[in-house]
Amino acid sequence: MTQHNVSTTTLKRQKQARKEVMIERALELFLVNGIESTTMNDVALASSSGIASAFRYFETKHHLVVATATLLWERLSLEVTNSIPHSFEIYTGLEQVAFMLSLFKSFYVKKPQMFRFLEQFDNYVIAHQLSEELLDGYEDKVLLFQPSMMAMIDKGKQDQSIRTDVDTQLLYLTMTHQLMSLIAKLVLRGHVLRSDDLILGEAQLDCVIDMITSYLKPTHQ
Repeated sequence: MTQHNVSTTTLKRQKQARKEVMIERALELFLVNGIESTTMNDVALASSSGIASAFRYFETKHHLVVATATLLWERLSLEVTNSIPHSFEIYTGLEQVAFMLSLFKSFYVKKPQMFRFLEQFDNYVIAHQLSEELLDGYEDKVLLFQPSMMAMIDKGKQDQSIRTDVDTQLLYLTMTHQLMSLIAKLVLRGHVLRSDDLILGEAQLDCVIDMITSYLKPTHQ
């Protein structure tokens, strides 16, 4: 490799490293201050960079926002993988699904700001009408869980721990949307009414997870 090629490679790595730092700092700011309230200048200052550098790495704030959401899902995917026990393969399909649903509650307790950010991100996408092309990479990360979760449901159908008369994809979407919607309610709007404090969020999640798993069991159980 020539000296010129080495220098070019080094510069590319340095540029990528600076870009990754900017994404990290932006995510930190978005989690604390909110997406709409954080400016590109805020991100540049937090990254020890100039505003010109910020727009050199990211054409618009939209591109940076999508990059931070993508990073969040990458981290979430890694945490889910690291949370799965070694004996997971010998679980029944229903036990596997129940475990995965329990992770929603675990992340709600440990990382409520993550769900707050995801709700804000959805609202940001709608408010600014972000294009499907811009969201392609983000969607790929979000859908990483779908094949494995659907495989767990199908495994449950085969080992008879899950009823066979349910549509696998419909069930997956319903379960995840129900839990994500409830968590969004709890972390964003949980204290609108005094009655919202009467039942703890964890208890509500336990109730929904129990209803889902009870619904999944074959009628003869």
